[in-house]
Amino acid sequence: MKDGGDNEAFEMRRYDYTFEEFQDHLKARETRRMEDASQNENAFFRNVMRVKDYFAEFYEPDEAIQKMPAFLVAVSHLAEFQDEYDEALFAVKHSGGIAASEALQLALHWYFTQRPRSDWGRDEDAVPIIKQKALEYIE
Repeated sequence: MKDGGDNEAFEMRRYDYTFEEFQDHLKARETRRMEDASQNENAFFRNVMRVKDYFAEFYEPDEAIQKMPAFLVAVSHLAEFQDEYDEALFAVKHSGGIAASEALQLALHWYFTQRPRSDWGRDEDAVPIIKQKALEYIE
């Protein structure tokens, strides 16, 4: 904002959220205790706080606030639709959760970082789009 009282809009710096960062965050999620939030709203909020604390270790607040939503929504989406991705062989469910293939990780990263947030779908409509993108990464 300019000095002198001009009412120019505050413009926040935009940070790229690279695939490598996203992949590192997925790996860290595997080593840090995350709870199954599908049946427990409190577990979801505890997981959000764990991710917030994790991101605070590596990013300034303005950068963390831009990157954290994409990661949280991608992880929530993966957890919610793990059966669909497992059936399509893009991921493997196991007792500790789900292991996503690199193609699926790339597709999730693309969907939640390159598309406008208004296009993000938490419903099953996002699944075929993400699967198709994962297939493109395989080919």
